[in-house]
Amino acid sequence: MKTSHILSLLSLTLLLTTSGCVIALGNSGSDKNVATRGQELIDLKKAKDAGIITEEDYQSQKKTILGRH
Repeated sequence: MKTSHILSLLSLTLLLTTSGCVIALGNSGSDKNVATRGQELIDLKKAKDAGIITEEDYQSQKKTILGRH
């Protein structure tokens, strides 16, 4: 179970980081590669819907994202 939790977190990290990279490739100028909270939540939901993460992981990560200032 611990291994599946680690794999889920690694998959989520990969999903969140690569989705931002694709968007950044089309941008020019001094824009930073920073995903908005909304985009992070969308990506997180996609990961849950795809079965990459559990409902528990989804709720935990969602709380973390929404708690940032």
